[in-house]
Formats: sequence, structure tokens, C-alpha cells
Amino acid sequence: MRHKWTLVIGVVLLLGARAAAQVHFISPLARGILQVHGDHADLRLHALIPPSYQHFRIKLSSDKDTSSPFYNQDTVLVQNGSVDTLITVPKSLRNYTLWWFADSAGSPLLGYVPGLTPGHIIGIAGQSNAQGFCWDMFEQADGDIRMLRNDTVWQHAFEPTGNEAGGPWIVMANELYKLIGDTLPIGIVNVAAAGSGIVIPGDGGLWQRNSMNPVDSSHYGSALRRFYAAGGELECLCWIQGENEAYFAPYLQDPATYRAAFQGLMRDLRQDLSDTFQIFHLQVGGVVNLVAPCFPLVHEAQRSLPPSILAGTALGRSVGGDGVHYDVPTLWAVGDMFADAILTERYSQSRPMYPPLMPDSVAYIDSIADGSIPGRYCFSLGWTRRGKSVKLMTAHAAQCFALAKDGQIVDTSKVWFRLSSDSERVLLGLRDEAISLDHQWSITYNATAGADQAPIATIEQVSGDTIFGTAFYNLPVSHAAAPQLSVRDPSMSDPSAFSIVPWQTAGGFVCDILASKSEEITIELRDTRGALISRSLTAAKQGLQQVFIATDGVASGNYWIVLSSTSGKQAIEKVVILH
Repeated sequence: MRHKWTLVIGVVLLLGARAAAQVHFISPLARGILQVHGDHADLRLHALIPPSYQHFRIKLSSDKDTSSPFYNQDTVLVQNGSVDTLITVPKSLRNYTLWWFADSAGSPLLGYVPGLTPGHIIGIAGQSNAQGFCWDMFEQADGDIRMLRNDTVWQHAFEPTGNEAGGPWIVMANELYKLIGDTLPIGIVNVAAAGSGIVIPGDGGLWQRNSMNPVDSSHYGSALRRFYAAGGELECLCWIQGENEAYFAPYLQDPATYRAAFQGLMRDLRQDLSDTFQIFHLQVGGVVNLVAPCFPLVHEAQRSLPPSILAGTALGRSVGGDGVHYDVPTLWAVGDMFADAILTERYSQSRPMYPPLMPDSVAYIDSIADGSIPGRYCFSLGWTRRGKSVKLMTAHAAQCFALAKDGQIVDTSKVWFRLSSDSERVLLGLRDEAISLDHQWSITYNATAGADQAPIATIEQVSGDTIFGTAFYNLPVSHAAAPQLSVRDPSMSDPSAFSIVPWQTAGGFVCDILASKSEEITIELRDTRGALISRSLTAAKQGLQQVFIATDGVASGNYWIVLSSTSGKQAIEKVVILH
């Protein structure tokens, strides 16, 4: 039998060489990975067959099935010169070989595609930081890590996975191979293109589907062809892109524009691949031309980017001298972020770098009554992880907080910020004026160059890495009181109490009243002797509200505003009337 098999293999090699010139296999390719789904894997057989070929047949062998390829063959239908079928195989077997047989004008032809193994195919797309753009990054594959850098050959993975320079993907693949634990290969299919955009064409062009010819020469068409060559199925897709749109932010205008373009692109890709793979994305970092704040519109779009899952943020992490491309420490962190997101979401493993540090959905009105700020009110916001508040590390000039008042951005040099006493929130206000509650306020957070030296973030105890805070743009401020005031008024320790902050305006005072519960209150204006000047009643609601006290006809001087509740509580505030 040994000699017979030697003869058979020799014939296959001879005839396979003849056939290879006439039969074009799109998928599978030698050493290809068959994407696993539960207890099985899918082999996408897609080949172009010349019209003269008849009776196309296949035989699939494995490490456990070594019977002769010339027996028990299966006939495959050829339609319009093409074979395109999906074969389900057991996940437990390894080293499949696809044998194929055909004939032309009565002459038998055959060939084979060896080294096929169930595994995990990870798609990579985006622009240069996804392609890999760090010439100092030389991570080596540890385990059965493969890559498909073109449309024809699976290789053992090495840098660069995207035909340019080092990136985060071998770091990610090593982590997945080690922790998924099924000994199946990880396949990297990197289709990213430097300088490419999804809203605005950069130097590298635009990610956009050609409805007349989806597999054209564009980025989208090239990516589609390579994903077809990988078998047309992905475990998931990892996306790093947005620097292009961030650079042209004045033309982007609205985060919704980026979101809509991304959603359309992912919808097209899923439909063309007939696949429902999960998508993971990174909130990009970088500082264009080293100018801060950076990328606010793109950062806001990527804070919530359906149908994708946020793996983490590169905001605040170190970049190279051009201010855009990630250096080695950042690439390691990004690789870990994607690996941990995939392991958590797909394999229910609790991992240190995931989930990201997410901002609260709104900021709140807060109160500082110790005289250290103009007025009494400030804003309070925090970040959560796994639904729980986290301890922030520092509030430093490397972080950039911006306030917008009625939609107009306030000069950032006029904004102060600091950590709350419990280190779970950041407090913000204006340096030279008090916060007035009769305006609409919003907050933006980004980071400047050097934020890796002073992150507003937490240290992960297991990995020892830093979890950076996710950036946001124009986060709304709720006029409800913060859940916990930073500096409490003594009167507010009682759940039935309230406080008052008056602001002089034309014809009187606007009083910001912060009440702990809904009840009727009496508002009195008295002089320094305690004599009553005016009295009114109002129904206060829980939270913040405004009440006007008229002072027409009242002489200039010092006065007291006295609030009294039906439950017998009082709040007193001194005011000065000037005419």
C-alpha cells in the first residue's frame, strides 16, 4: 500500500499542476482556516470551472479519515462555470484535505487543497493604525497563528500583517489562541488601507460599495475578495478608523454622519458575505498636528457606534512623532483590548481590559458651598465600568474638558476642573464667573498629547495596564441634583431640606432652589432688622427650579431671603440690592 500511495501522490502532483492552470480556487486555499460555529466548521468551496469540464467531484479526508480519495466521491453541481457550495465538517477533526476530480473531453483531471483546519478567522479593516504603521513593532506569533495578506496564500503570521508595518493584531491573536483554549488556529485577514475614510476620502480613498460591481478595485471590493478567499465567513471584524474624518472634522459637522456611513458600510459587508459576524471597534486616539483638543466629533460617534461593540479607547495613549500613529506600548494595549473584548463577548470570559471606562450618560448640577469657586454650583460627571463607579486617578492639564453654554463653546482657559473628594467624579466650572442655571450646558472630554503620563483612568489590578476614560462630545447636563453633592450644605443633610442661590437680574432676583422633595414653601424678603418686605408661596418640586422675587420700589441695601417649608425647615441667604 505504501508504494501504491506514492504512485497516487505522484499522479496527483502531475495532474494537479495541469489542472491548476485551468481551475481557479477562490476558496479554500491551502492551509486555509474553516470558520467554526459551535461543534462544526464551514468549508466554503468556491471555484471557477472552465466550460469544457464535466462531472466535477470532491472527496474530503482528514487526520481520522485516510481512505483513498478515489472512493466515495461526491458530485458537485457546476453552474455557469462556477462551483459555490458550503460543506459542514466536524470541528473535532484536523488537517482536512479537499480532493477534487473533473474531466475535459474524456481526460481525467484532479488536484487537492491540503492543510485545512477548523479555526477562528478575524477580519481587520480600517485605515493605517489598523493596517499597522509602526516600524518598531515586531511581535512574534506564539502558536498556530496564520494570516492571509493577499488573495492566494495563507502563511504563518508575522509582522507586518497588513503589508506595511507592525500593528496590534499578533498581540491580539496570541491572546486569543492562548485563552480560547481549543488549540485551533487564529487567522488574521487584514484588509485595512492607510489614509482611507468612510465619510471623506483621504489620500487613501473611500470605503464605499460599488452597487454595479461590489468586487471592483476599490478598498471595499478588495476587502470583499480577500474575505471570499478566506472562506467568506468571519468570527468577527475589528475596525480602527476615523483619523481621516478627525483631520477633516470641520467638514464632518455631526457625529451622526459618521455613524450613518459606518452602519451602511457594515450592512453592505454583511449582506455581501451572507454573514452576521460581530463587529468590534476602537475609539481612535491621536492629536492631529499635535493640536488639542483632538477629534471630538469622531470620538463622540465612536462612543456609541451600532452595530459595533466598543473594545476600548486609544484616547490619551502615546503616539509617534506625527501625532496620529500608535507607538509600541499603545499597540500592545490595543491588541489586548480587542482580545479581551472578543473573549468576553464571545466566550464569556472575564478579562482585565474590557469593558472600557464609559462616561455617565449625563452630567449633573453639583454644589460646592465652601467659597472656593464663584457662586455655588458646578457640574459633576463620572465614568463607570461594568456598571459600577470607578476611582479616577487624576485631573491634569493633559485632559481637556470643554463647556458649551447654549451651544457656544466657552474658551477652555476659563474652565476649571478637579476630582471630587471621593475620586469618583470630575467637577467642572468657570474660573471667573458663577454657573447660572438659566442656560443649557454641555460638556466635552478629550485628551491632549502627554495624557499617557497623567490619565484620567484606573489601573487594572490583574494586567497592570491603565484603563483610559472614553471621550465624549457635548454630553448634556441634567438640571436634576447630583446623586451625591460634592460639598453638602449643612441643611441638606436632612431629606426634607432645601437650599437657595439668588442671582440679581433686572427688577429683582432669580432664585435657584434645590429641593430634596416636593412641598410648598414660603419665600420672604426681609431687611437687616428682620422686618418683612414681601412674601409669596410656591410649590417646589424635587430637584432644581427657579423662582423670581421682585424688588421694584425696594431701597438699595442688604437684605435676607428666607425660605420656609411646610415641614418647618428654613434656608436663609443674604442678598445685596443695588439700583
